[in-house]
Amino acid sequence: MTKGARRAFVDGPEYDVDTETMLVPYSLDPRWHELNHAAGLSGDDAGLDKFEPSTSTCSAANWLLCPRQRARSN
Repeated sequence: MTKGARRAFVDGPEYDVDTETMLVPYSLDPRWHELNHAAGLSGDDAGLDKFEPSTSTCSAANWLLCPRQRARSN
């Protein structure tokens, strides 16, 4: 295996660790922010089973190196 490379699984292709990125999806349902902290705990139907997001996004980050480590490696 090439130095600085990894495989996602045993027979998978090699990929460069420096370009490894984590994608983090996030969706927001504003109705949930209006609920009481204890909503649904007493058995009543608070509507927590209905997820209707009005906003969605996806963030990407190189999760192997924190900013201080990136600065030292350059």
